[in-house]
Amino acid sequence: MTPQDPPVENECTGFAGPVNPPNDTTPSQAGICVAGSGLDLSDFVAEHKRVNSVQTPVEGVTISGFTISGFSGFNILVIGGENVEVCSNKLLDGPKYGFLTAGSKNTKVSNNEVTSTLPGFYFIGICMDNLSKVKVSKNKISTYYIGLW
Repeated sequence: MTPQDPPVENECTGFAGPVNPPNDTTPSQAGICVAGSGLDLSDFVAEHKRVNSVQTPVEGVTISGFTISGFSGFNILVIGGENVEVCSNKLLDGPKYGFLTAGSKNTKVSNNEVTSTLPGFYFIGICMDNLSKVKVSKNKISTYYIGLW
């Protein structure tokens, strides 16, 4: 799948709000979406939606060895995960986020390259809005306004 393919609606759709408000209100998308079930999410206000609760987390997922480029919200988004590992990926040109984990437990993020190759504003390279124990190590983040949040 590329950013030019028609998006598939899922739990990650619109998680980072509209693509470019107020001109483009198309909901943001994620390149890879990992989501638990029974998610209770806040409405989008700024940055990204907040996870109020997760009924059943998705457990033990590993995302490794991908090159993901240019999705409108996140190159990788994990919401409602538990023991998810994101390692050894190239995340390029994600204008809002390279990677975000939200409402998750025990996420591990390591050995990823998160960078932009095109001119413009790139917000956050790696963002953790977790419930507990995120581990981030040995990532290379460059040309983002905020590298690690």
